[in-house]
Amino acid sequence: MTPEMLPDSGSGPAPAPLSAPTPTTQEQPGSSLVESRHAIRVFGIGSTGVRVLETVINETASQAYSVAIHCEAKALTTSTARERVHLEAKLFRGLGSGGDPERGRAAAEENLVHLKRLCDGARVVLIVAGLGGGAGSGISPVLAKAAKEAGALVLCFIATPFECEGSLRHQAAQTGLERLAPASDLIICQPNQKLMPVIDPSTSLYETFNLPNRLLSQAVICAWQSLSCEPVIGLGFSDLCEVIRQRFNVSTFAVASATGADRASEVVQQILSNPLAGGAEALKAADIVGVTLLADASLTMMEVNRVMERIRQECGTAPFMMGASVVPGPDSRLRIGLIMTHAETEPPAVQPVQDPALASPGHRGPGPTTDLLQTGLKGSSRGSTRFAAPAPPTTPERLEKLRKPKTALSRMRQVQLPLEIVSKGRFEKSEPTIHQGEDLDIPTYIRRHVALN
Repeated sequence: MTPEMLPDSGSGPAPAPLSAPTPTTQEQPGSSLVESRHAIRVFGIGSTGVRVLETVINETASQAYSVAIHCEAKALTTSTARERVHLEAKLFRGLGSGGDPERGRAAAEENLVHLKRLCDGARVVLIVAGLGGGAGSGISPVLAKAAKEAGALVLCFIATPFECEGSLRHQAAQTGLERLAPASDLIICQPNQKLMPVIDPSTSLYETFNLPNRLLSQAVICAWQSLSCEPVIGLGFSDLCEVIRQRFNVSTFAVASATGADRASEVVQQILSNPLAGGAEALKAADIVGVTLLADASLTMMEVNRVMERIRQECGTAPFMMGASVVPGPDSRLRIGLIMTHAETEPPAVQPVQDPALASPGHRGPGPTTDLLQTGLKGSSRGSTRFAAPAPPTTPERLEKLRKPKTALSRMRQVQLPLEIVSKGRFEKSEPTIHQGEDLDIPTYIRRHVALN
């Protein structure tokens, strides 16, 4: 999704050998793999994931246990993550994934043991990636499955490509999303195309990608801080995710923050104008809305009430829930995270192909196939699926015919039609095959008088 990270021309750890068939892990000085088994771990996968993870590390002062994963060694040279994992497969021959998700998936499956070890002991795993490329779409589903098998709560923060990036990347992103959904507890999806209206026309191509990366990093930071703190009021972030997951596990997540005396009103204005939130209409149409509030010890009940009252007004009849936590530290910002899930639209009813005779004006009512399709698609209780034709008119002649006893039908026998055989061809002078008095050249069903229905 984003341009490849260039290696630092000055200092920095040397990249792992490109020909290495096994993953190469580089740890920052002073870190220990055994001592750093934190309950929450953040994985940045691919170019987008590594860049977003770097922003998260800078804003959280490396308090989170961070792992950067990529198929290209040079993209990891400027990362300051706690661990940097270069996934290499034998079939790559040092060329990386080449933008092919299947190559990224093959590298992840080949190094599955190493990925499982990275997830061992984690309570929550946050996966950050951009779908559409080889590393993000290929590695993320394999890592999510490994984290799920390790017993962790798996939350994925993904970005999908702009429309101008082509149908192949969109198809790869869709395939990656379909593979990611079964192994994830909740997927926070950020469609980059939604951000086009807020991008200035004069913004450079390189700076354009900073906006979606920054928004995605804010969502990760908000989730990480919410998971790290116990809620003072309402539900914790993991409980919010659990309730939302029961409805649908793909959601959008908008984040805003504000400072000052009027930070409660300002943060609501920012979140409602966030392009990912979609405005008041999207809130009203949401299947469920989750709100998480974060601030320092100066957070007041009046601020919480003011924010939630405004959100309640915008939600209308849409169900919503909330949780507020106090984050230790000198940060005076009030941060709000808004999770929205919209129910899947009902698929259009399938119109069965009807017989032309049934489409005549005299045909009354739908047939059994039409009834079954309609009741099955709508999910209603199954009714009668048989078509009841109108009763025939009753006449004295018909009654007399019905009263007469039915005669037993004679047994049907299969006989040979008296057709003249024009020529037997080359078998004209052949003797018939006689066995126990039967001519075997005559078909068996004719010789044995077997009726063919």
